[in-house]
Amino acid sequence: MHSDSTTSLLSILRPFKRLVEVGIGSRFDVAHSLSENRIIVATDIHQC
Repeated sequence: MHSDSTTSLLSILRPFKRLVEVGIGSRFDVAHSLSENRIIVATDIHQC
């Protein structure tokens, strides 16, 4: 089950065919959920 923030993000991004996601932390669940029939590039930024 997705958290409320993940569900909201998925509903906003679902209409797009190509997505580039740059985030802080790990949001693999979002990229995975949106990957069907789309091109997804997901990059996470980690503080050094």
